[in-house]
Amino acid sequence: MDNSSKQHNELVLIGTILECNKRLFESTRLPRCKKYFKKFNNLYSLSTGLNNLNESVELLPNAVEFPKTGNLYSYYNKVSKFLNTFEVPLQESLDSLSNVQQAIRDFKIDLKTIINKLEKQDSFDNYTDNILKIKILSKQSLTVCGFDIINNLALMSELSVKFGLSNNNLLAIVYNKYDKELLFIGYNTSNVVKYNIKTDELEKKEFENKSFKFNPTNYLQELKQLTGINNLFEIYVSINALSLKYTDNVYQDKANTELLKQFYKETSIVK
Repeated sequence: MDNSSKQHNELVLIGTILECNKRLFESTRLPRCKKYFKKFNNLYSLSTGLNNLNESVELLPNAVEFPKTGNLYSYYNKVSKFLNTFEVPLQESLDSLSNVQQAIRDFKIDLKTIINKLEKQDSFDNYTDNILKIKILSKQSLTVCGFDIINNLALMSELSVKFGLSNNNLLAIVYNKYDKELLFIGYNTSNVVKYNIKTDELEKKEFENKSFKFNPTNYLQELKQLTGINNLFEIYVSINALSLKYTDNVYQDKANTELLKQFYKETSIVK
């Protein structure tokens, strides 16, 4: 490896760590983040002969782009994988510059600790279905791996741009507890998109040689049969699709009242 390539790889390593360190500090206020910033900022100066970066981390090359959705779990995992595989001999040789090898190891450990904590932040493991329904009705956040799956505008924007699914033609949103993914349901099987929470990836859901039209009354059962997964939780159904006509709202009020009663009963036990 020539000197220019070596220095570029050093900068990619430093830039990726410093950007991730910034995100760690913003989300956790981990005190060691300040130590990491000082250590790798100094390494940048030693590697390039230039002045310290101060707060201009974005000037450096970065191997892992921060997701528009703000999915920290996916982002931290990608950074962790990068650090465990990228130019390991180079990482070891950097030790001669500023005794940075231990700092890299410590940073990896802290990053893995945060990833493990995020993995446990799962509303579907921590609350009953009735409490989850109340949270949805009151527009409270629901998290999976620390990622808020309710009202993520960036995710909905990407869904619209890439797949043409928006409020106008979106029938429902379902959470697949088994695979930790959101399913965005259009009005037929050719218009279903899945969002993998662990990888921050949106892609079309394929159903081999099967074509169905969905409606509000049949879509969930059809989806269970098509996927073979029963553990699906309804997050949203289009009001326009329901086309319900009420002479009054007494049934809706009764249903919500029962949910609220159950909610207050369960929250006296479940925190």
